[in-house]
Amino acid sequence: YGKAGFNALVLESKQELVELYGPRSAYWAQRGASIDPRVSAAVQANLLDLARHHHALAQKKGGEADRDAAVRWYREYLDGFDATTEAPATRLLLADLLLEGSRYGEAADEYEKAAYNYANAPEAGRAGYAALVALDKAATTLPEAQRPALEQRAIESSLKFAATFPEHVETPGVLTRTTKQLPDR
Repeated sequence: YGKAGFNALVLESKQELVELYGPRSAYWAQRGASIDPRVSAAVQANLLDLARHHHALAQKKGGEADRDAAVRWYREYLDGFDATTEAPATRLLLADLLLEGSRYGEAADEYEKAAYNYANAPEAGRAGYAALVALDKAATTLPEAQRPALEQRAIESSLKFAATFPEHVETPGVLTRTTKQLPDR
């Protein structure tokens, strides 16, 4: 299909392959750890292609349908391949996409996973700080009754960020802001 220029059919074929053999399929559930490495590699590559394709469309057109599709494919990739070397960067792309879509709470969750679930990930510090930014943005969208719990979570996340990334350029500012929030408790 690709050589013939049928790009829509290429995309449909990638999606079909993932739906039949991907981490959320019956095939995957039956095979578990005994999945053929060639199938696993094909699924992994196609999931990333689908996610990146829809991510690019979401950024270009700003459409919710493409954003939701990209989120779906990123999440499915992480369901099956969270231990791969591509997982930290993929989770960061997912978090960025959620932030762009004003899904701040979900973005904060994914940023925190990107920051703290992968040992020595190169963008971990950026992810940890981005989680704090997402939590700040989330606070402005919540009803007043839900804000105290989110503020407590932001304080805990700030302290974790400072403890994990003491040399990060944003750490002094994070600690200063967090210290100012503590007396209100």
